Amino acid sequence: MFITILIVVAVIWIVIGFFDLVFKSCMLHPYLVLLEKSNLTFKPCQLQWYTSRWNRLFKKLSNYKARWLRKWFSFGSLVTSILIIPSLFLLAYTAKNMYDSLSYDIKTEQILQPVFPGVNLPLSHVIYYFVTLLMCSIFHELGHALAAARENVKIHGSGLFIFGIFPGAFVDLSTESMTLLTPWQQLRIYCAGVWHNIVLVLCASFLLYVNAFLLFPFYQYGSGVTVTYIAENSGVDGPAGLETGDVITAIVSCSIQTEEHWKKCLQDKINQPSQGYCVPITFIMQEDVAIKGSSNNPMFDCCNKESQNELCFHHWTLNDQEVWNKIF
Repeated sequence: MFITILIVVAVIWIVIGFFDLVFKSCMLHPYLVLLEKSNLTFKPCQLQWYTSRWNRLFKKLSNYKARWLRKWFSFGSLVTSILIIPSLFLLAYTAKNMYDSLSYDIKTEQILQPVFPGVNLPLSHVIYYFVTLLMCSIFHELGHALAAARENVKIHGSGLFIFGIFPGAFVDLSTESMTLLTPWQQLRIYCAGVWHNIVLVLCASFLLYVNAFLLFPFYQYGSGVTVTYIAENSGVDGPAGLETGDVITAIVSCSIQTEEHWKKCLQDKINQPSQGYCVPITFIMQEDVAIKGSSNNPMFDCCNKESQNELCFHHWTLNDQEVWNKIF
């Protein structure tokens, strides 16, 4: 799926780049006017929107509570500088785990996990992911812009872009103005974006832990785990299997309340010997859509060696018991 998405995106950008080159080469006046009025620019695999209309707003915000804002970015520079060392160790540890997984087939838990739509991110979540990515990028660049305006660095403009399929934001600062600043002033500007991202992560983490209280009674916690994704050809997929949004409260006699309970119950059931279960005939009739067997030999048509990939139910009768006794 991810390869298909990449191919489609590549074809779209090739077509856009081709027409952009043709229109510009032919000096197509309506097209050039459209680009100029809309402040749009096409680059290889990138669409960019640039404007200077927000410059006054950045300057106005930087003058609001000026002393507090300077202390805010000074503290952010200190925190960001301290976090550089553990960040390097975290990157090295993640790289080592990825190398061990690829070279020695060792399954290790990744602390940092790259996100690829269609691979480890369901396509139904792509819109949420891109919106979140764009908002984080805007908040990041807002930090650079406010810190630069606070240090009287000229801001040429700012804008948004789409690189491939990933959205983002940017701010255009004057290089000449930056070189006139002291190293500590430059550090405040360079670290402002990362500092804003750190604050954003802390706020998001706080909201994650207090959701149960803020959204009560619409938010439930400790009442089971919710199915968010079902892998293709999974043993619980199909008409009689699970669906996205189902809430699992138990696995046989193992009660599930949280994610930790879910993992423990799965581990316990995997370690236990496999066995069958008797269910009421009424339940079987309700799930009759999963029965694939014929009337001649339903047991062996349904519950064969391929039934590991799908849920299967069988009406057990006296004749079936006689056949079973003859075989074994």
